[in-house]
Order: sequence, then structure tokens, then C-alpha cells
Amino acid sequence: MVYHREGKSAIRVQLTGISYCDGSYHICRNASETTVIEYIVKGNGYVTRDGVDYPVGKDEVYLLTQGENQNYYSSADEPWEKIFINVGGVLPPILIEEYGLKGKWHFDGSGMKDLFLKVAEISKGKEQGEFKEACVAAIFVEMLARLSKKSQQTLMSSEMAELKNYLERNSDRIVSNNELAAQIFRSPDYCVKLFIKETGTTPYNFQINNKLHIAKRLLRDTSLSVAEIAYRVGYTDNCYFSSLFKRKTSFTPREYRKRFVDNPKKL
Repeated sequence: MVYHREGKSAIRVQLTGISYCDGSYHICRNASETTVIEYIVKGNGYVTRDGVDYPVGKDEVYLLTQGENQNYYSSADEPWEKIFINVGGVLPPILIEEYGLKGKWHFDGSGMKDLFLKVAEISKGKEQGEFKEACVAAIFVEMLARLSKKSQQTLMSSEMAELKNYLERNSDRIVSNNELAAQIFRSPDYCVKLFIKETGTTPYNFQINNKLHIAKRLLRDTSLSVAEIAYRVGYTDNCYFSSLFKRKTSFTPREYRKRFVDNPKKL
């Protein structure tokens, strides 16, 4: 490991290196003056947050912001090997908030290892000084940028899951784009673009396909009439439903049911 110069810089690199932990490794800081970011190369351990121990293992990253109580420790059976950066100064908490990472601390480490390996190489060098500190500080900022991107991708997936769940819970009607967008406090335009990006189709087409999926299952697995099935998926006009079903599947509902009964493997 290497200690870096304590200066007046906005990001003050305090300590970087590789930790080869054992079963006794345990760090506890109250109202820490250090921001910690660490990548787990191998092994297992725990980070304590609000009295709960959360497991952190291979290829995962944790980020603990200065000002917080910090408590983390290695497993005795499979101790951590990890690469770390400890920084101080006024800027790290500001950057963490600006990058949308405030309150977020545990991340999938995919796409992060190369940056931590650069830190490990710098830590092995003998030279000290402002240039080395600047290099580590720049890497730290790049780490936050990558974690921010990961966080945004996760948020989008979370939004998508919420939208899909809402549509599936309301399969007995057509949900408008305005109503759907209101579920995640976004604009209808954002909602439609998100749907197309993550599913390849619009919310309207997703609803139609979901209705047909439900109708097929009911035709196969129940004795409900076609009119009853149409009503369950939001169509009061049985003729319209049958026409839509045939346009999408090449079969009328009755033909679909008969073909499934005659040869269930075909459908």
C-alpha cells in the first residue's frame, strides 16, 4: 500500500492499496472523515448499514461516504482480498451527490476492475507526490462516473419492471400512455421511449400481446366461452376480439382451442 500526501486539494488521497485480509480484519469509524471505495477481488465479508450486516463478495464494489459511521469486516472462512482507495477533502461527498449516488453504496463490480487494477499498480510504485495523487484522484472520479451510469441503468430497469407490472395488473383494459407514465412520475414520451428501448415495442402493443397471451392460456386451460375470455381481457365486443385474435395468430379463438385440444404440442 502507499500513503499519499496530505494537501489542501479538494480531493485528498489518503491511502490506496491491496488488502489481504484475515479473519480479524474489521474497520469501524464513527462519523468518518474518509470516503472509501473498494473492489473485492475474492473472498467474502460484510458491510454493516443501520445495524444490518450485508454480504459483499467477489467482483462487487462498496462505496462509503465520509461523515457516515463506517463498519465493515472480512469473513473468517473466506477472507477478502480487495483493492481500495481512501480519500478525503471537501469534494468527494459533493461528487457523490452530483453523480446521483447519495445513499447508494453496494454495486455490481463488472466494468470496474480495470480502474482498480490501475490503482493497485500506482500503489506498488515508490514515487510519491502531486502527480501520483492527481492520477488516483482522477481514477476515483472516473469510478464515480461509471457507478453513476450503472445506477441509472438499474433505475431504468426498475422503472420498466414497475410499468410492466402495472400493465399486467390491468390486463382487463387498455391503459393510456398518460396513465402509465404517471406511475413512475415521468412524461408519456419518456415512457414510450423507455418501453421501446427495453422491450422493442410500444406500451400499446405490449398490452395487446399480453392480452393475447392470457387469452391463449384461458382457451387452452379452461372451458370459458370465447365471449367470457374476451371480457376478461377487456373486450366487450366478441367479434372485435375474435378478429384481433385471428389477425395476430392466424386462427380464430375457436380454431385455436380446437387445434390445441387435437394436438397440444403444436401451440
